[in-house]
Amino acid sequence: MFKFTHQLKFSFFVISVFCYTTISAQSTFKISGKVIDTTEKKVLENTNIVLLKATDSVLLASVRTDKEGKFVLPNVANGKYILMVSYPKYADYIDKLEINNRDEDLSTLPLVTTFFLLKEIVIKSAAAAIRIKGDTTEFTADSFKVTPNADV
Repeated sequence: MFKFTHQLKFSFFVISVFCYTTISAQSTFKISGKVIDTTEKKVLENTNIVLLKATDSVLLASVRTDKEGKFVLPNVANGKYILMVSYPKYADYIDKLEINNRDEDLSTLPLVTTFFLLKEIVIKSAAAAIRIKGDTTEFTADSFKVTPNADV
């Protein structure tokens, strides 16, 4: 019968822990990228990057971009996520990600100023042709197509 000595038991324990940390370290990945302004093509420092779980929107990680507009979200496990990028006076950038056994490089994430987004909006409203106020019914005459000089 083979008896384990204390030294052999300790060596076995150290090897087991080393193998476990090596295996578990390979199951996490990183998400990286760079945030820029689309109109002026400048990098946006201190942009807030948030990683949410796609299934229940639980906050998993939050980082800020560095002076070059770059960010890294380390220790991300396989799964589906929502990436939110926000910066003051810019429209939020939201993207769905799926991590599958590899690091994810998003390269460049473009942000658009809210002013630039809003300057393109045109709102058109059509008045109702018939309006009822209590016991009075009002008709907007130019809402109905009739022949010239027609009787009402």
